Parts: sequence; C-alpha cells; structure tokens
Amino acid sequence: MCRTIEGNLADPDLGLTSIAKEERVSPRYLQKLFEAVGQDFSIYLRSRRLERCRAELVNPLYEKVSIADVCFRWAFNDPAYFSRVFREQYGASPRTFRHEAGLELARHLVRRISRGVPVNALQSRSKPVLEVNSGDTVTIETLTQHAADDWERMVQGDPGAESVFHWTAGRKNVNRRGAGPMDASIYGRGAGEGIGVHICTGPIAVRGADLGDVLEVRIVDIHPRSCANPKFAGRAFGSNDAA
Repeated sequence: MCRTIEGNLADPDLGLTSIAKEERVSPRYLQKLFEAVGQDFSIYLRSRRLERCRAELVNPLYEKVSIADVCFRWAFNDPAYFSRVFREQYGASPRTFRHEAGLELARHLVRRISRGVPVNALQSRSKPVLEVNSGDTVTIETLTQHAADDWERMVQGDPGAESVFHWTAGRKNVNRRGAGPMDASIYGRGAGEGIGVHICTGPIAVRGADLGDVLEVRIVDIHPRSCANPKFAGRAFGSNDAA
C-alpha cells in the first residue's frame, strides 16, 4: 500500500478511496491497516508529500523553482495551508528551511528520496520464513548474487539456483535480484529499477527478540555449494567466478 502511495504522491486525486480501489480492498479496511501500526492515513499521506517538498526545496536542481510551484507539484493546492503544515512538521517555514538547510542535509534528503527503497519500507517487517528459539542451530542454503556471472559453472543443472536466477523479458523469480522488480511503475521507473540489488536470504526471527536487541550469531561451519553441472563434477566455484 505504501509503495502505491509513494508512486502516486503527485496525483491530487490520490486518497483513501482511490488507493483502496487500486489495491482491491475496502476504504475501511485500508484505514484499519494504518491504524494497526499507529498511523492515520490522511496524516501519513500528507507527511510523505511534505517529505518530497522538503527534499525539493533544498535540491540544487530546483533552486529556481518557487515554493508555490513545489507545493502545487506535490498536490498541495493552498500555499498558505502548505506553509502552515510544513512549519508544524519541521519547525520552520518552507522559506526559512530552504535558506538555512545545510549542504549535508540537502544531500541526505535528495539521496533518500531520489533512489532506492521508500522510507516507509525501511520500517516494515517482512514475514519470517523461519522462527527459532535462542540457542537453536539452523542450516541455511544460500546463493551468491554473482552466480549468474558464470551460468555454466554456478547455475546450470542446479534446480535451486536456476529457479532463483530465472530472469527473462516476461518473468523474474526474485524481484530483489538485479536492479529491482519487473513492474517498477510504483517508483515511476521502468522494469528492473527499484529496490535491488542483492538476494536476501530469510528473514529468520528469534522468538523473544525485539527491535534494538543485539543478537549474537555464531557461524559453526560453511560448506561451499558444489557445481551441479556434470562437466565440473566435484568442483565448487567462488562468489564471482567471472572476475
């Protein structure tokens, strides 16, 4: 839901009803989802738009763009209202913020907004594929993201590797492999751009652990993944064979 919102922030008609229709749920259910994580939909939407405005106000590419144009660009149709809610959220008027923001803050905001994962996604929790107790020992089968650099030695004949590294014009088995998902329209970009680049194994949840806890993880043993191609029977190859 948040990614859909992120990709449509400039749409003045974006709202609870349109998002619910896009995601095929009821507006009430969508509101409940936000309430479940302590958010109000309208406040969340306004905050995300304000964050885009804040980034543009200090972006050197937009230094000649008026504050009013920035606010209209991100669907605020009343400059006075925009100025008031901006001050409430950031403790300074848009004009003061634009003139007093330091270069490092400007770089940070522009980097955070322009590429990569939406800010809200950093705060989300993916459903664990495995839950363990403290002290448990687990075996994890994993792959290097570089395996496709040498298909013959590191992928061919290995069903697990082949399923992960399947990437054609019509289908991509793991969205995070490469630059991102096939459908990157939620980011306003084309196929392959978005939330890459690495393969992520897991996540694994430790029962009783909470945000902010420090986990001690002991690596007991490592076994290289053997090549499944009969041509190289009994051999294993490194993380980036092509190099």
